[in-house]
Amino acid sequence: MYRKSLIHYAHGKQWAEAIDLLAKIPALKSAITERFKLYLKVCHQSQTDTDAASRLIRQFVQRKQTYEEVDEEGEITIRTRTIYLEEELDLLRNYPYEQAHLLPPEPFLGRVTAASTRISKENRRSRNQFEQQFRQAMQSSSPSLDEIYDLAKSAAEHGPFEGLMYLERAQNSPKFKAKERKQLAGVEQTLFSQYKAEISTSKRRFLHNLSLTPLIIVDTNILVDALVEKVYQHMNLVSGSNINFISSNRFHHVLRHHAQSGNLHLMVPEDVHGELKQFAKDNRLGYRFKGAFVNEDRLNQATSETMMLKMVEEVVKEFNTWTPTKAMLDELPTSSETLTDFQLKHSDVFADLTELKQARGPTYRTTQNGRHIYPEQTDLDVYLLATHLASQALPEIGAVLVATMDGDFTLLDRAIEETFGFSVTKNHRTLKSHLNIQGN
Repeated sequence: MYRKSLIHYAHGKQWAEAIDLLAKIPALKSAITERFKLYLKVCHQSQTDTDAASRLIRQFVQRKQTYEEVDEEGEITIRTRTIYLEEELDLLRNYPYEQAHLLPPEPFLGRVTAASTRISKENRRSRNQFEQQFRQAMQSSSPSLDEIYDLAKSAAEHGPFEGLMYLERAQNSPKFKAKERKQLAGVEQTLFSQYKAEISTSKRRFLHNLSLTPLIIVDTNILVDALVEKVYQHMNLVSGSNINFISSNRFHHVLRHHAQSGNLHLMVPEDVHGELKQFAKDNRLGYRFKGAFVNEDRLNQATSETMMLKMVEEVVKEFNTWTPTKAMLDELPTSSETLTDFQLKHSDVFADLTELKQARGPTYRTTQNGRHIYPEQTDLDVYLLATHLASQALPEIGAVLVATMDGDFTLLDRAIEETFGFSVTKNHRTLKSHLNIQGN
């Protein structure tokens, strides 16, 4: 609800109100991505001081890098230098057009351009020449497609992702007609085919005009709904026979439909498979069948351990349409400093979520710094798996997503994207922008 309010303020150019809302609600501030915070601050600052607004952009992409230098006496000295994350600049140039929010581009993009110009003066490189050429080409009332293509191709020789982002940005311009944007998309697909092995799946999620298929890692709670439905089907009962079934989430239908249509791939991790089997063995789904209009003996037979485990395998088979190769899972980490830091940074969100979960029943939280408030181990394993896969150039995969209803993912979805390179989806609306099908 609060996130929608922020976007509403942004569309109304009520930057001060948005920033005040962030300050009043710490948990919201933790859940909003750093890029969105930057967007709000830059737009607000632009109203009174454009130089300061541009400086916010430069500071956001600036990093200190250490390096070794050998002096005249042969001694090794550790020095630091300032660098700018140029790929991050590319993402900022396209940020307002992201389908998840579609924010007003100005005054943000004007400040990004100003910051980029200043960085170009401080750090002369060929890519700065490409950026200047792109701006000049797009200043024309009728930009040349050939010029944009040649520029993207040349830029891709230095940085494939950079070259493709020029084509993405061109397709966001109203200066091109629909037919021309389709031509640009075709050029982008051709250029991607040449460099796809060098572009990680985490970066591909910004390339919205490529004909790539998302990979959806399915979490346990989605499969639980599918399993409950399977039990009712086994008893030849319709959904209306139980109010708990009516109120259950139907997202698994959406995922299964799109998988069968070839619009996405589904993957059930081994940890999730094991957890679902444990649900069946422990009869932890019994409450979902309370009040069912069915003979008790028949219900007990359908929910017996043997029958439930059989149906678990059927569900997993339906929702496991993509299997990683052994090489893809090589060096899959069992822990991550980035994940640990992420948990600690968002401890307020996890603390509130733990309190809500405990009110509903037993929880299975993990511990950091003596606080037993963090996601259970299976969820942490999903974090690690999704990050690991997203870091690779997976064949014909355009993005890695986790399908889940768990607040350990959904309450921090934008921060997760920014930190780990995979996305979170909980319904058709959040899935839609990742589907590369006609009509979306």
